[in-house]
Amino acid sequence: MHERLEKYEAFFRRRVDVNEIPDGEYSVSVIRAEVTESRLGDPQLRLCLEIDAGPYQGVKFFKYYTISSEAAAAYLYEDVCRCGIEAASLVEVFEVPDVFLGLRLLVEKVSNGDRVSWYFVDRMESQEAGFDEGRDHEVWQ
Repeated sequence: MHERLEKYEAFFRRRVDVNEIPDGEYSVSVIRAEVTESRLGDPQLRLCLEIDAGPYQGVKFFKYYTISSEAAAAYLYEDVCRCGIEAASLVEVFEVPDVFLGLRLLVEKVSNGDRVSWYFVDRMESQEAGFDEGRDHEVWQ
């Protein structure tokens, strides 16, 4: 039994820092969604995303939406639309954050110096690997 386990030992200890992931597009699943408050007391939606394919499969990271301005509310609204979620109001999104659970999304990681941003590109309907129709480059799906 130990021999069989030893061949997987390197993967057991493998821990990838999300900052080590190169810029680009990745397929992710929303595995947790919760409402919290920022340190300043602003309403905050926190999504835990997990890369679900490719060499970084299994890496998890958070995407935060802190609603402290009109621009922040508009940004959340755009992402809610990209997710295909129909919400009547901002309050509704915060009352039922579980509507995000299980969504598969195409996201883009963009680094700018020490700052890293993850942008929602589109909701993924297909579970198949390969090329995303309408795109001229490979995306890990």
